[in-house]
Formats: sequence, structure tokens, C-alpha cells
Amino acid sequence: MNNFLIYGVAIFLLGIATVIFVWKEPPKNKESQGKAKQESPHKIASSKQENLRNVLPVKDGLSVEKIRQAEQENGASRMEKMKDLLRRDYSTPIDFWGKVVDQNGNPIVGVKADIVIDEQAGMKSYVVFSDEKGLFELLGKKGARARVRVTKDGYAATSNETMGSDVSSRTIYYSMDAMPAYAPPTRDNPQVFVLRKKNPPADLGYSEKDHVAVNKNGTPQKIALRAGGKAIEIEVRCWSSCPVPFSYDKYDWRAEIRVSAGKLRAITEIDPVTAPTDGYQPVFRLEMPKDMEGNWIRSSPNGTRDFWIQFDDSTYAKARIEVKTGRTHEADAEVWYNLDGTNNFEQ
Repeated sequence: MNNFLIYGVAIFLLGIATVIFVWKEPPKNKESQGKAKQESPHKIASSKQENLRNVLPVKDGLSVEKIRQAEQENGASRMEKMKDLLRRDYSTPIDFWGKVVDQNGNPIVGVKADIVIDEQAGMKSYVVFSDEKGLFELLGKKGARARVRVTKDGYAATSNETMGSDVSSRTIYYSMDAMPAYAPPTRDNPQVFVLRKKNPPADLGYSEKDHVAVNKNGTPQKIALRAGGKAIEIEVRCWSSCPVPFSYDKYDWRAEIRVSAGKLRAITEIDPVTAPTDGYQPVFRLEMPKDMEGNWIRSSPNGTRDFWIQFDDSTYAKARIEVKTGRTHEADAEVWYNLDGTNNFEQ
């Protein structure tokens, strides 16, 4: 019994001693942790320097600091080279020769040429005018490039999708080897600009857009429009293998477009202001196979199809007709009709 009592007292005293020891120990631990935290950045920096020495070993007496200094000097040298290149580009001599003609190749006098040159101090604008031969020039300037735009009242700007063809504006690069479309002109080979002489404004009647649902089995659907008192009826037929129920799997479809008492011709001109007098057909057919590229759901890549219309009474209209398939099948149409009885659609 006495032995059990002695063991119990001993265990009790040992527990008290342990509690006292643990209770007094945390401050020392926190201080140690603080010292560890204070020392850790130096240890980390030392470790990083050691890693740098391992990655960039000392060679031929070069220290890590000298290697860093060499890298900074190389960066400064590259920056200075870039500045030299820019100074050289902006110091490139610029002599520009241009010529302005109309759509028939005739020179135009009095055309205003706005020329903006990228100079070292910034962009600077100049204005010159064409002479009786359609020629103009700007000489003795310096810069990296010249942007030229020609304008004149009564003339419209022109554009062409083929690079290097005649246009009414152009950017010319002088400080680098440029493609032929952007290469500097010469006195004997001036840059040619084309302006289109405008027609008198046409008197056009307009029919607001209307649409109808179309069937998938070729049943004809008609869109009845009226533009300036002119009744215009457009018929659309569509054959579609669109899946039922609808899914986004591609499918084949085709359509036919007709105009009552008239014929159609697709508009391909960049500036459609004068309707052609020939080349019309009674039916315009759309073939839209599922393996075609682009947007095959609609009647053209951008979702519309523009047409000239020649009526049996020799009057003309311009129409935008769109056939859309998908979850629903429908056709939209809007028309501009020339009330003067001519093929002019200038605005």
C-alpha cells in the first residue's frame, strides 16, 4: 500500500514539473523563431548567390557581380543600337511623286493631296495639289513613312482588294525594304491614285426589309414589296436536309430566287453605283453543300447577297436578299428602285 502511495506522489510531481517546463518554454521558442526569421533572408540571399555561382560559375576571374554588370552593359548597348536605328529611320530622305486619274484614266487637276510624314519630332502634315496633268510632288523631307490621301469635290474615293492596284490612299515606307505596293515612287514612275467621278444623285424609292418563313421542300414563298409606287415580288424556294429534330450537324441545302417581271444579277462591284445593262438571269441558284468553308447556313459568307434587278420595262433596282437556314428557315429582302428609269444608283 505504501509503495502505491509513493508511486502516485512521484507521478503527480513529475506532471507538475512537466507543466512548469512547458509553460516557461514558449518565450524562448518565439525568440528563437524570431531570430530564425531575421536570419532567414540572409540565408536565402546566400543560398541564391550560391545558386547563381552554380548556374553562372566563376570563369577567368569573373565574379557573379561582374557577370551582372556585363549583362547590364549589354542591355544598354542594345538599347543604344535601337535608338540609332530609329534615328536612322527618321532621317531617311523622302521624295514623293504622285498622279491622280479618274475611273477612265483621265488626269484630274486640282486634287488635294494630304500627306502625313512620320518624322523624328512626330507626325507632320503637308498639302499639295495636282496640276493639269494630274501630277503632284513633295520633295526634300525626312521620315520613316508617308501616308497619302487624295480628295476632290464631285469625286468619290476608290478602293480595290488587290494590293498594288490603283486606290485613293496609300502608305509608302521609306525606311525599310517594302513590298511593291508600299515601295517609294519615282519621278518617272509616280504613285497613281484613282478617284471616281460621281454621277448626279439618283432618285431612289426604298422598300423596308420584309421576311417570310420558307419551307424545306421547295415550296415557293413570296415577299411582296413596294418601293416608290413600284410593286416588286420576290420568290424564294429552298430545299434543305436540315436534321429533325434540329442539331448543329452540317447539312446540304440549296435555294432559288426569282423576281416577278424581272431578272437578277449578283453584285460584284466594289462601288455598286451603276447597274449593268446585260448579264441578267431569270433564276439565281444557291448551292450550299455541307462541306463548304465559312458560314454555310446563310446565303453568303457575310449573311447577305446583293443583286441588281432589271425589270421587263427596262427599269432597274438594287436588292439585298438573304436566305437563312437552321432551326428556322426564312428569307429577308429589301429593295432600292430607281424612280428616274435609269441604271444610276449614286447617293
